[in-house]
Amino acid sequence: MGGMDVEGGIARKLWNKFRSESVFVNYTPFFVCLAAGNLNADAFLHYLSQDVHLLNAFANAYELAEECADDEEDKKAIRKLRKHVKDKLKSHDSRVREWGFELPEESSSTNATAKYTDFLLATASGRIEGEKVPGKIATPFEKTKVAAYTLGAIAPCMRLFAFINKEIQALLDPNDSSHIYKKWIDHYCSQNFEAYAFRIEELLDTLSISLTGEELDVIEKLYHQSMRLEVDFFSSQLIIQEAVVPLSRMLDPAAGGQLTIFCDFDLTCTALDSSAILAELAIITMQKAEPDGPETQLAQMSLADLRSTWDALSAQYTEEFEQCVESITPTETVKSFSYEGLCEALQQFADFEKKANSRVVQSGVLKGLNQEDIKRAGQSLILQDGCKWFFQKIMKVENPTAAVHILSYCWCGDLIRSAFSSGDLKALNVHSNELACEESITTGEITKKLESPMEKLQAFNNILNSRGNDCQHLTVYIGGSVGDLLCLLEADIVKEKNMQLKIHFLLLFFCYCIGSCSFGLANVVEKTKLNEEVSALLSIKASLIDPLNSLQDWKLPDSLALKYSAHCNWTGVWCNSDGTVEKLDLSRMNLSGRVSDDIQQLKSLTALNLCCNELSSTLPKSVSNLTSLNSIDVSQNFFTGSFPVGFGRASALTSLNASSNNFSGVLPEDLGNATSLDTLDLRGSFFQGSVPKSFKNLRKLKFLGLSGNNLTGQIPGELGQLSSLETIILGYNVFEGGIPVEFGNLSSLKYLDMAVGSLSGEIPAELGRLKLLETVFLYKNNFKGKIPPSIGNLTSLQLLDLSDNDLSGEIPAEIAELKNLQLLNLMRNQLSGSVPAGLGGLAQLEVLELWNNSLSGPLPIDLGKNSPLQWLDISSNSFSGEIPATLCNGGNLTKLILFNNSLSGPVPVSLSTCLSLVRVRMQNNKLSGTIPVGLGKLGKLQRLELANNSLTGEIPNDIASSTSLSFIDLSSNHLRSSLPSTILSIPSLQTFIASNNNLIGEIPDQFQDCPSLSVLDLSTNHFTGSIPKSIASCVKLVTLNLRNNQLTGDIPKSIAMMPTLAVLDLSNNSLTGGIPDNFGTSPALEMLNVSYNKLEGPVPANGVLRTINTDDLAGNAGLCGGVLRPCDRYSPTSSRQRSLRAKHIVAEWLIGISSVLAAGILLIGGRLLYKKWYSSGGCFEERFEAGSGEWPWRLMAFQRLGFTAADILACIKESNVVGMGATGVVYKAELPQSNAVVAVKKLWRSGTDIETGNSGDFVGEVNLLGKLRHRNIVRLLGFLHNDNSMMIVYEFMQNGSLGEALHGKQAGRLLLDWVSRYNIALGVAQGLAYLHHDCHPPVIHRDIKSNNILLDANLEARIADFGLARMMVRKNETVSMVAGSYGYIAPEYGYTLKVDEKTDIYSFGVVLLELLTGKRPLDPEFGESVDIVEWIRRKVGDNKALEEVLDPNLGNCKHIQEEMLLVVRIALLCTAKLPRDRPSMRDVITMLGEAKPRRKSISNNDGNASSKEKPVPVFSTSPVNGLV
Repeated sequence: MGGMDVEGGIARKLWNKFRSESVFVNYTPFFVCLAAGNLNADAFLHYLSQDVHLLNAFANAYELAEECADDEEDKKAIRKLRKHVKDKLKSHDSRVREWGFELPEESSSTNATAKYTDFLLATASGRIEGEKVPGKIATPFEKTKVAAYTLGAIAPCMRLFAFINKEIQALLDPNDSSHIYKKWIDHYCSQNFEAYAFRIEELLDTLSISLTGEELDVIEKLYHQSMRLEVDFFSSQLIIQEAVVPLSRMLDPAAGGQLTIFCDFDLTCTALDSSAILAELAIITMQKAEPDGPETQLAQMSLADLRSTWDALSAQYTEEFEQCVESITPTETVKSFSYEGLCEALQQFADFEKKANSRVVQSGVLKGLNQEDIKRAGQSLILQDGCKWFFQKIMKVENPTAAVHILSYCWCGDLIRSAFSSGDLKALNVHSNELACEESITTGEITKKLESPMEKLQAFNNILNSRGNDCQHLTVYIGGSVGDLLCLLEADIVKEKNMQLKIHFLLLFFCYCIGSCSFGLANVVEKTKLNEEVSALLSIKASLIDPLNSLQDWKLPDSLALKYSAHCNWTGVWCNSDGTVEKLDLSRMNLSGRVSDDIQQLKSLTALNLCCNELSSTLPKSVSNLTSLNSIDVSQNFFTGSFPVGFGRASALTSLNASSNNFSGVLPEDLGNATSLDTLDLRGSFFQGSVPKSFKNLRKLKFLGLSGNNLTGQIPGELGQLSSLETIILGYNVFEGGIPVEFGNLSSLKYLDMAVGSLSGEIPAELGRLKLLETVFLYKNNFKGKIPPSIGNLTSLQLLDLSDNDLSGEIPAEIAELKNLQLLNLMRNQLSGSVPAGLGGLAQLEVLELWNNSLSGPLPIDLGKNSPLQWLDISSNSFSGEIPATLCNGGNLTKLILFNNSLSGPVPVSLSTCLSLVRVRMQNNKLSGTIPVGLGKLGKLQRLELANNSLTGEIPNDIASSTSLSFIDLSSNHLRSSLPSTILSIPSLQTFIASNNNLIGEIPDQFQDCPSLSVLDLSTNHFTGSIPKSIASCVKLVTLNLRNNQLTGDIPKSIAMMPTLAVLDLSNNSLTGGIPDNFGTSPALEMLNVSYNKLEGPVPANGVLRTINTDDLAGNAGLCGGVLRPCDRYSPTSSRQRSLRAKHIVAEWLIGISSVLAAGILLIGGRLLYKKWYSSGGCFEERFEAGSGEWPWRLMAFQRLGFTAADILACIKESNVVGMGATGVVYKAELPQSNAVVAVKKLWRSGTDIETGNSGDFVGEVNLLGKLRHRNIVRLLGFLHNDNSMMIVYEFMQNGSLGEALHGKQAGRLLLDWVSRYNIALGVAQGLAYLHHDCHPPVIHRDIKSNNILLDANLEARIADFGLARMMVRKNETVSMVAGSYGYIAPEYGYTLKVDEKTDIYSFGVVLLELLTGKRPLDPEFGESVDIVEWIRRKVGDNKALEEVLDPNLGNCKHIQEEMLLVVRIALLCTAKLPRDRPSMRDVITMLGEAKPRRKSISNNDGNASSKEKPVPVFSTSPVNGLV
């Protein structure tokens, strides 16, 4: 094609890559009608008017590109191209007349035209999506790049025009001048237009030479986008007439209309003739009959006779079919198409088919078939790849209405209907013959409805005629045999002379869209066809999405001789000596999409590898038909659905890896028949059910991986028969029972991993027989009892992890016999006694973890002496004695974790030379002596924790020279020395804590180099002197605690400007002077405590100091103003100040007097303005009268706030009300000045009448509540009050309350899956447990209900509304007003009026029932005076299935219901009638943990899918990743 034949160049490469999309332009209604010569003239003129808009856009784009081009030759070339377009615009009118048309009226751009022109001009202006181009394109390089981008956007349009018109021209008779659009077509096929298109491409190649690979990618993106916009442009062209065209894209639903799809069945939807299926079924039915049983009424033929009869019928049919086809095939080339001739030929074909059917009826071979067997055969029938998907896609179209009709010669319509019964295809209309039946048994007769092409055509026309005329119609026919020709032609007949053109289009379309169909027409047109394997590979490629273009060489060569062998050189394809495909490796190509059913055509395939892609469909069942497979790897994808059954037939299969997918359903039982398997890896999916006992047959199996699924039941003891098994990984499931004792027979086993498997019982002593066992992972199960001493027989054992179980007793001394042991992890059990002394002699031991047990006694004195010990953690036990000095003899010790024990004696001096140490944690012991010198010289030591011991002496100076320490905690010892002068300048130091010691001297003024310090705590020591000013240079300091020392002098003003300082405690010192004015504007300060010093003067009334707690200022008699009492000008402080001033400013008395007068005027004026503003309430709509207090409104802040009381008050108006409850009205306050949104609850009752207390009591209570911090508790931000009213400020939750989500307007949008509701239940439980168990004194909520549980942006639960909460200093305190809401109130409250933790637990149980049932606590369905608790109890009492009370919106899946029923039990325990029978909230959390859903959670938000980024696989394909 002209210039396109020249090799090289980006333009040619891009055209070759995207030219396949031209088919979507070829088969638009516009081009089909235009090519046929029957396009309505008005439609053509409308197109021409839109073309003018495009030409103008091209001209403008060329103009911009010319400005950007740097080279003069390039400018000249672009100028010529622009001139060509301008000339075309000038001659447009005359050319239209020349083509024989009147000039079109001017019309505005359609949406498709506007999108195309906007895209062209945006590209030419440098506005490319995703490409960073400066707003002002200045440099020559930037300009050249934009010019190249512009040409990349224009080039495909011109090439597409030339290509499509040449395609059409090749189909037209060059001597036929009657085609009204021939001149238009000839124009775009002319050499001039071809040369014009080539010049654009040539210039694009020139401009692209200097571009980078990334910039060439941008051109490719623009080229492709332009191609798609061109397709949209022609697809949107106006079509006035009726037109039947290939369905190349879905109809626009907005356009209305009706779509009718017709399809043949045999050899089109299926790969087989249905008669062969019925023949096979007849033979199988006869085989199943009892040999000596009586003959049924209809069964009259023996099996042998049946076989021979079928063979004879088949042979005769084949022979006569060939004769029939030969007789109707013309012997000479047909020059013109004759419709009548075709009908005559097909009539002969019909006569042949009718005779063949009659022979079948007469033979009686179809007698005795059961209708149910026929339907089952249909359901298991494998349809052509894409067939169901295509029809499902069509049937889902709501407007236009879609109808699908199957027209078939098949003998049995039930077979067709059952084949399509799955999915959404039950509404298909089937038109075929039927087998006559008596009582569901076939008689052998055929009810004949469709036997010939003529009858099929008649049925086709009847359906078309039955359609109404009130809407537009689109008809598509998909056929696969000679008998479909008449319907194909009828679907698109316009004129007889154009018939050749029509047939070409239709056949080309069907080959394109239904690539797997084998057209019967091929027998008429030509006898050759593509190799089946090549077809299968191309079908596989077509079904995949290949973003990296890895399969770009998968295409047929031009040479016919190479068509049958070229595929052997395709990427990922290997052929054997016969030229058939034996290996297909498409791994790690970033492929997505689906795997085509045609893969089953690769019958010689021995190895299939699809690993590590993004395939997310089901794995087709047809894969299991590849019975020659030796290995298959589909791991690390997103395959869904059941795993295909049938691999048991692959007798040579040795390796099957399907790990890290999303498979569900049960494990295929038939895998036990694949007896050659040595590797079976099904880890990391959602398989359910039990492990098949049939796996016992896999006697050659060496690797079995089933971990990370939802497997249940007991592990079959039969697996103990797998004598070749070397690795078994079964963890991360939900098994019942324990480890089968038969596992002691796995004599070849080297690796046993059953961690996190919900296993229980005792560890079998029989495991001690496994002499080759190297790794045992049994952690995080529920094993009880003692560790079997027989474990000492595992002489090959290297890794032993029994942590996180409930094991008790002592550590067996026999473990010391495991001479190869590298890791021993027994942490988090109930072990007691001492550590066997023999552990010190394990020469290979690297990791020893014993923490969180009840072990006691000394450690082995030689521990680490003869081993490469790396990690020792014995924390949280009761060990005593001294720390062995030999721990680091091997020079490998990195982590030494000994805290929370009773170890005594000195810190071993040998540790100061242990260069490998990273962490030393020895806090909370009874260590004595001094800190060894030399720890600071350990270049890897990061953490040193020696707190809460009895260490004495000095802090070694060498610690100050460390270059690696980041955390030092020496607190609560008896150290007595000054701080080393540079210790706080350690470059990596983040935390230094030395509180509660006897440190003396001044704090070193050496803070200039502390780049990482964030926490400094020197409290409760004897430091003297002033606070170093250089401390302000610690730009990352967050916490500074210097309380309880003897510091003097002023507070440095520079501290206030530290950018990250949030907590500053200077209390209990002897600091003097005033609080610096700039403290209120400190950028990050949240907590300031300067109490009990000698400070004086006014407290600044800005920033954090406006809302500071007065307790943090107490003990400073000289402080006044701000939140304290007003400063009294006659106070002793003021007198002293006046006295000092008189001595120093006598010479400037006029200035002084003026200053005093000015200050007084400002003070009085400001005070009056302040009172006036707040007494009137500002813009507070509801007027509040000020009481007798000095300040109308006070804001108590519980953290740093970015707003004031006035900001809050401005938002308290009716339009901002978002809720109303028993304790007050809730307002939504949007605070633009701080870019925050908060909720404000204005309490109903006044501050002087809350329960039996006064306002001071309530303020104190709220103050305590404001200090509560938990992720499941709504955080109180502040408390705003005056004499008459109180308001609480807290976080605003955008998803509202749980009650609203379950029962309100949000119902049906949120919380549509059980995992989301479970997470809310767990969050509420954790929040209540915090209130009940972690707060001292405990907090009783008193009003737990779904409306008091708020949902944050991530749908995480937050408990709200402490309006009536009380601090329960004593158990069972009686309160004077109703606690709780009706439906949630515990029954005992009605007669005791007592509240405690059990009251909250009852209410929590009601909330659980709401989550489970979706119903309110009180519902008319329950009956009069019956609440949800009683309703559930009655169901239990009546022995009714509790599944019926579960919310049906969460699905009826069995495993989900089982999980929910576990939580129903918890809810019933929480709502027990007697308080003593209710569990604590800690027990509830434990029970909820046991009921946790065992599957991946879906999105907790509004259903939008998360990112498509592929996660890192949880389960490695390798059983051992190295030492833990």
